[in-house]
Amino acid sequence: LEDWLGSTKYVGQRALYDSGSYNYYWDEKPKSTMKNWNEDYQYCREFSAYLKGMTAIKKRYGNFYNTAMCYLNLIQQNYREAQFFLTKLREDKPTDAFQKTLLSMILLTESEDISSRQIQEKMGVLFKGLLEKKNEVFEAQKSIYSLCIYMKYAFKKRNLNYLAGLWDYFGQNEFCYTCYQHSFEYSFVQYYDRYASIEDIKKVIALKEKKHHNELEKILLLPYSDANYFKEVLGTRYMRKGDLENATQVFRQIPSTFWNSHINGPEWMDHDPFDIGNSPSFETYNKRELAEKMLQLEKEAIDDESKRAENYLLLGNAWFNFHNKSFFMFSYGQSEHRHPAWIKEQYMIWKKAKQYYQTALKYEKTKEKRAEITYMLAEIVFQQEDKKNRKASAEAFEEFSDTNFYKRKNCLTLMELARRD
Repeated sequence: LEDWLGSTKYVGQRALYDSGSYNYYWDEKPKSTMKNWNEDYQYCREFSAYLKGMTAIKKRYGNFYNTAMCYLNLIQQNYREAQFFLTKLREDKPTDAFQKTLLSMILLTESEDISSRQIQEKMGVLFKGLLEKKNEVFEAQKSIYSLCIYMKYAFKKRNLNYLAGLWDYFGQNEFCYTCYQHSFEYSFVQYYDRYASIEDIKKVIALKEKKHHNELEKILLLPYSDANYFKEVLGTRYMRKGDLENATQVFRQIPSTFWNSHINGPEWMDHDPFDIGNSPSFETYNKRELAEKMLQLEKEAIDDESKRAENYLLLGNAWFNFHNKSFFMFSYGQSEHRHPAWIKEQYMIWKKAKQYYQTALKYEKTKEKRAEITYMLAEIVFQQEDKKNRKASAEAFEEFSDTNFYKRKNCLTLMELARRD
């Protein structure tokens, strides 16, 4: 019964949109998922009515009966009935006391304003009690995991998404033995990377840096020694929006010692992000340094016309490289299977790179450099799978066939750029 608490089939009675946890098959469609849920929910109602009439069980196993009826009424959102059975629960054993505390916390969530600091204080006291008693109760971590995931959706539904992410971390990382996380560092911010808004992240940063916390906030913030991970993901989210200034401003708030130890920081730090090639560089860049350098190049180009061609080419290269060797500016893993939360913004990378290359081409006078820029514009068309413009972009590059840059390219380059699937 507790498993129902860990799904949005209970919270709001609708199929979970971002997980296959209720699917019977991995490739099941949403319509089939909802059909399965409706059938099971109807079974739940019938079973609840059937159990309610089993007076023999009620008399012989009173606590089991009252616990089951409380859960079943919670599933159906009959909170008054659930409260009725909760008051009948005795705390004869540690397991009974544990279940009563857990159920009390859920009913408090459904009957009170959980944005209130006073209510959060009460919830914190109850949750602290569960954590203190978990070693006395068999498989208690499963109950706490279900509770955390339920709380995640309950808080999200009440427009407290910045707290929902803290519940998600607690459930997934402290009490789930089978949940897969990409890395230790990413587990801190996975929810905020995928399911939170920029405003949500700002709120959780302000919460962490606040001096006085209520009991619930104290517990949920325990895994975080500081706000640096939140700030890092906030800056990354700004980068995905193309907002370099705000990203840099946030990155500057993070100590320099943070970057070398961060998830994928050192992986490509020794490769020049302003060069298209993959050869190592003696100059290294972390996220803050790279963002600052890009702002510097932009400012120089605005102030000095003689630097525009070169600087805009370097900026175009920087944005182009966010797709591959500088992926850490946008992502937390170099994989083809990246989350839709940022894949949809990947086209912005090509858009920004294209804009800078086109501007560089406007100011560039030398034919060799114009050949390089034209090639990169053709490469963007290819990467975007823009079949309509592939041939034209390849032909534009072919106009530079007498340049050394063109001659250094593989003889199949034009065919590859122009091919039509």
